[in-house]
Amino acid sequence: MEDWIRMFIKQPFEGVPEEEKNSIIRQTVNILKNNLFYDGGWYADYVRIRGKWDKKK
Repeated sequence: MEDWIRMFIKQPFEGVPEEEKNSIIRQTVNILKNNLFYDGGWYADYVRIRGKWDKKK
């Protein structure tokens, strides 16, 4: 899942320091794992995962 996020979710991470980006991705994978990882593999379709970001920091 981490590789999938890195491959397809680019725009929200533009300008984000690498360490922070890695932390966000790790946290996201941990959250998704509860519902999308079973029987030794990841199960997700393209409509199930949506990225949302708030540029107001």
